[in-house]
Amino acid sequence: MNGAATEPTPGNGDAAPLPRLNTLWVEGSLTYVEQVCLLSALRLGHPVTLYTYYGVDGVPAGVELRDGREIL
Repeated sequence: MNGAATEPTPGNGDAAPLPRLNTLWVEGSLTYVEQVCLLSALRLGHPVTLYTYYGVDGVPAGVELRDGREIL
């Protein structure tokens, strides 16, 4: 053992569920940068909700899309 702390890996069954990430997108399509950020969170095991007022294009699979007026 080298003394390094071990981090739980997503999906290993031993780790507590990761918190939901809530985001807001106001207008226009998601660019590559936003898509990669959302995908990164999903791949780490976070559930992700994207709130929007007018709909949005380019939302990665696995991201829950919700109406932003729900939280006002």
